[in-house]
Order: sequence, then C-alpha cells, then structure tokens
Amino acid sequence: MSSRIGRIARTSLLALAMLVAGATGVSRASAQELPADPLQRQTALLARIEAAVAARDYRGAEAALVSNRFDGEENAFRAAFLLAIIKARTGNLEEAERRLREILARRPAYERVRLELASVLAAQGRRDAASFQLRKLADAANDGRTRDQLEALIDRINPRGGLAASAFMTLAPSTNINGGTQNSTIYINGLPFTVTQGGRAESGIGLTTGVVGSYTHTLSESLSAFVAGSLSFTDYADTIYDKPAIEIRTGLSRRGITYLLSAELIADRIWIGGAPNSHGLGGRLTARWNFAPRWLVSGDTTYITRFSDVAGGANTRTWRTSATLRFSPDSAQAWWVGGEVETENVEKRDFASYVKTAARVGHSRDLAYGITLSAEAEFGRRAYNGIFPLMREAREDTFAEFRVTALKRDFQLFGLTPRIGVGYFVQKSNVALYDYDRWSGDLTLTKEF
Repeated sequence: MSSRIGRIARTSLLALAMLVAGATGVSRASAQELPADPLQRQTALLARIEAAVAARDYRGAEAALVSNRFDGEENAFRAAFLLAIIKARTGNLEEAERRLREILARRPAYERVRLELASVLAAQGRRDAASFQLRKLADAANDGRTRDQLEALIDRINPRGGLAASAFMTLAPSTNINGGTQNSTIYINGLPFTVTQGGRAESGIGLTTGVVGSYTHTLSESLSAFVAGSLSFTDYADTIYDKPAIEIRTGLSRRGITYLLSAELIADRIWIGGAPNSHGLGGRLTARWNFAPRWLVSGDTTYITRFSDVAGGANTRTWRTSATLRFSPDSAQAWWVGGEVETENVEKRDFASYVKTAARVGHSRDLAYGITLSAEAEFGRRAYNGIFPLMREAREDTFAEFRVTALKRDFQLFGLTPRIGVGYFVQKSNVALYDYDRWSGDLTLTKEF
C-alpha cells in the first residue's frame, strides 16, 4: 500500500514541483563558459544542476553540488533543496525528509519545499503527514485551479477509508483546577458567607492520557460513512477531580473539492472522582467551505442532552453553534476570527440555565528555526435566566481567555513532536462566588498509528 501511495504521490507531485524541464546533464564546461562574477557563476551552475536533476543524472548533479561552494542565501537554499531532491529520487527518503525540514525550519513560506516534503512523506506511506502539508498549501493557494489540484492530490494520497488510531498524553498544571474563588468570604446582598474549602481555588497538575480510533468506509467518490471512539482519563493528586470519559460517534461525510459536510450522532459517558457523573446523547453538523483563494469559512452546531447519574442531579440540554473565518496569506501563516452562541437549559433550575455568547481572534505562524507559534484570545458573556438564590437578580458572568501554543517542528522526543501551551482565564461575575482566574499550561505528546 505504501509503495502504491508513494507512486501516486510522486507522479502527481512531480508535475507540480519540478523546478525545470530538460534532458541535459551537468555540463563539463570550461571556466570561460561561466560568468566571471562569483554569484552569477554559481547561479548559472545551479541552473545546469537543475537540468541534470530533470534529466535524472543524479550522480552527476550530486557530484557538482558537493564539489562546489554556493554563496549568498538564495543560492545556498537552492543548492540545499536540489540535494534534498536528489536524496529523495535516489531512495534515501529519511535523509531527504531531514534536509527538507531543515530548509522549512529556516524558510517556512518556501512552498516548493513543502510540496516536495509532501511527496517524500507520501512515498514513506505517511499519508496523514503528507495530507497535512498539502492542506497548508491548498488553504494558501492564490488561485482556484491550484487549490483544486492540491485538493485532488489530498484525496489520492489519503483516500477516505480504513482504520486510523492515535494516542495522546497531556501534562497540564493549573493554578485553579476546580474553578473556585480566591476569596474565603463572599458577600451576597451585604451578608457575609464563608466559602468552604471545596469552593476555593485549588492548584494542581493533571495528567490526561487517551486513545482515539476511527474506521471510515467509502460509499462513493464524495460520500463516506464513519465510526469513531475515544477513551480518556484525567488524573489529579486529589482523586475527587479524576475524570475518565468515553465517547462514540458515527455519521456520514461528503467532501468535494472546495467543501466538506458531515452529520454525526454522539454518545458519551463521564465519571468524576471514580463515580458515574453523567451520560449524553446528541448530534453534530459540520461544514467547511473554501469560498475563495486563501479564504476558508467553517462552522458546526451541536446538540447534547445530558442525563445526570448523580442523586439529586439535574439533566441538561445544550445547543452550541460556532463559526470561524480563516485567511492564509501563505502556507506559513493564518489569521482567523470566530464566534460562538451556546444555550444550556438545566431541568427545574432556571438560575443555572444560561445563554453564552463569545468572540475570538487568533493567529498562527511558522517562524524560522523550526518554531511554530499560535495565539488566540476569546471574550464572552453568560447571561443566566432565573433569579440567583439569595439575590434579587439573575447571575451574569463576563470572561476572557488568552492562550499561546508553541512547537518546534524539527524536534522530536522519542519520535513525538511535543506541543507546549500556556493560558490565562479570568471571569468576573455579579455573584462573587464565581469571580476567579487561573493560569494553566500543558505539554502534549501525540502519536499516530
């Protein structure tokens, strides 16, 4: 399967990625046939080496690259790229991948390198990784024809079908794991109330581990059926906050060149502190549309009815709708804005039912030296329906959250690329019990099988 995928990818990608066409080898020209200026001389030599690569004279092209020095940033990158291509064409895929990633670490917007990297990854049978690189190129394509070609390549390299699985582990310290207040005493209508220890902010470190699996069956060229499941467990030093969870999803998805539509049913169960807490049933509709070059709009709406497994607990009905507009100036960066509306109705508890509205803005960028940074800010409000107990008005919260994530694309730990995140959340409420803030962090490792 891997070799077949590699042949498909290499045939298709070569048509897009080949630097020059021709059938001549590296000329054994005398010094008089090359310009006298050193940089112009090197540029002319690189053109002949490119022609040799196009003619599959890999031995001669490599000999010319390693026996000559190439000055100037542009010539140096061009020579490094050619050497990576030669390594790929001669079957040294791991060395080719290493060299291509080194170039992208310094020049993340170098789209020809990203295209060649996708070819190398596909030739190794790493379909998801190849599709990821092609997706970045498709999102940043500046014309519809190029985007359509890249979308078609994604479908050919990574067909929808078969089993997929991954495992993850996240280490997440937080200054407020329970969302408790920092105050020991609060005032409601001028009356003092002592906050019990369980209602005060507690710091801690959570370790979340889990596995995700899916099976996709292709029904037609654009229609697929899928079933997916996940199992996760969050462990804290204090077991009352431990949270195992299981989720199962099944549905249909339709994907075209510029759009994706999916509909799914969802079932889950959550345990907290070792005891059953709740189980939910619902569904989700998702849509994604590349409506113009470099522009993408996506959205989803989810409805969940959650049944309490706790004595005296209340069932809830939650409906959440979100939308995001994304712009990719090039394959190395993206900007996005989005919004969300959520309503939650708690059975027989109007004071706990609310409408939430939120807006967010974010940016991600591949920097030099293999570093990728992303930052997002969200601002929102929750307006509750009923009068809060012991108050003459309904509860109202405003909140803000800021998050920065970083990873080093050319660094791996035991074959995994770690991702580090830092976040800050602050909430203000007219009910002092719900005034709080927290700093949090996470270190995530993911492995795909």
